[in-house]
Amino acid sequence: MAEATGLPTDSRHEIWKTTSGKKGEHGDFLYHAHDSIQVYLRRVGDVQYLVLMPSIRVFDVNGTEAPREIAKPVKQGILGWQHNDKFNDAVNAWRDLLFPKGQITSFEFPRNCGSTFKFKMNRNPVFGEIGLPEGGRRTMLSDKVRSVIKYRGIHIAEPELLFSNKEGTGLISSPHPIRGIAENYPYDYALTARGFLGGLRLGIICPANEARNLRRYLHNIERVHQPTRNERDYLVDYTGFQSAYGVSMQIPEVGQSGWFICPDPSSSDPQIAARELAGHINRGIESLHSSYAPHVVLIFYPERWAGFHGYRTESESFDVHDFVKAFCVQRGIASQFLTEDTLLDQYQCRVWWWLSLALYVKGMRTPWVLKSLAEDAAFVGLGFSVDPA
Repeated sequence: MAEATGLPTDSRHEIWKTTSGKKGEHGDFLYHAHDSIQVYLRRVGDVQYLVLMPSIRVFDVNGTEAPREIAKPVKQGILGWQHNDKFNDAVNAWRDLLFPKGQITSFEFPRNCGSTFKFKMNRNPVFGEIGLPEGGRRTMLSDKVRSVIKYRGIHIAEPELLFSNKEGTGLISSPHPIRGIAENYPYDYALTARGFLGGLRLGIICPANEARNLRRYLHNIERVHQPTRNERDYLVDYTGFQSAYGVSMQIPEVGQSGWFICPDPSSSDPQIAARELAGHINRGIESLHSSYAPHVVLIFYPERWAGFHGYRTESESFDVHDFVKAFCVQRGIASQFLTEDTLLDQYQCRVWWWLSLALYVKGMRTPWVLKSLAEDAAFVGLGFSVDPA
């Protein structure tokens, strides 16, 4: 498909356009973002489908592909707010490019060599019809659309969550976790109101060069942040930690016992530096835990440490984040990493809801519970991955 359209590819699953869709900066990194499409084959029953997933390919100004630690946040910044209509427009644009209208597209492999190994693609999409089990507003579909409906399903309502009322004397239900907190208080607010649970203490680990800037940023935790126009259909105003959660967040000042200045690595070698930083951070966690006893330790990772996240060789794999997390888990210490690009994120309302919720939960507090949760039931999350070693 890449050869047929004259577009570059990674020869695995992604094709991208050569024109830059967006230019910008991520820290000191100047990037060009190119629209791309990720292509997969998926079999459903006895039918083979081609799956098109619009994405972004990120390059520097010289056309060199950006490292993962740069490309990932850039992609999130561009695609993170993308709504269904924009996603659909991107799919259709790639569909028209790869499979021109009025043609049954055939791809020969290898191309133009008289091979009998060919793929034939039908450009028609496959739709699923979703219904409401208890009825609701109907969407009338044209005969053209109805002809490509191959699957059916039902829309299940979001589960109801329980929150505390503003007085801490009763419970209120809502299906929306953020709106439920913003309009009420967290589930465990009754304990806060009666003085059983006090404020949350935040311990900080940060290098000296970024300490003042981080301090200024963290004090935004009590400011009001409003969602952008594109986020207003699912995100509400962040009104400050005390206002939203009914409890204070104690942030130490630079130089106090709750703020640990993390030394920079002594080497520019990625392997040596990554191990040094992991050791410095863990010593800072031990120091804070013994002298300050924070509920959560926040670890700030500046952009200039981007090359020291970890490394992988034929015989060894090391990741600073995973190493520090394992150290904390063994000691029952809650931790939260914060990277410098978060401070520059244009969607600060979303960032502060995400960050405040993470700090609240890691401080052993309960923002909400399922309304239908049985007293003798528990949920366990299991994650699976493949170790290439």
